[in-house]
Amino acid sequence: MPRAEEAMLRYLAGAALVLAVGCGGGGGDDDERDPSITFELDGVPCTYAHTPVGGYVVDFGATVAAAYLNDLNEYPMIDMLVPGRTTGSFGDVDGALLLWNDDLDNSHTSMDVGGSFTVQVTAYGPVGGRIEGTFDGVVSDGSHTHAITNGAFSVIRAPDM
Repeated sequence: MPRAEEAMLRYLAGAALVLAVGCGGGGGDDDERDPSITFELDGVPCTYAHTPVGGYVVDFGATVAAAYLNDLNEYPMIDMLVPGRTTGSFGDVDGALLLWNDDLDNSHTSMDVGGSFTVQVTAYGPVGGRIEGTFDGVVSDGSHTHAITNGAFSVIRAPDM
């Protein structure tokens, strides 16, 4: 399968996960912190704290973590995909993928710049618990490239899909 098609399928899996669980939540999370994905986009601090959710997508053998910027569950959106359902360090070479969408028609991926995304998954809790970690990468839509730095995520784990 060509990488572009694989990226689209992975993106759709992440979007389906977010839509399927709505506002996430559920039992098992007694963490006082609000779930979110934070990062700097070209040096500008960003917090995506609406519908922050993560979970394992069986068809891809991978975990997706995603969040929207606003409470309308519309774009912009950030999501990342890492292989398996475990803690550890991952990069593009391992199949990790970072996507940042500023609108429905404009997706920026780490695949377009090759080998530019690293993520450290530091916690992988049970369903209702947290998936947490840090990340950095470069994304592009083919014409514009953006640095995503100092990334951190703490999302509620949804049931496997």
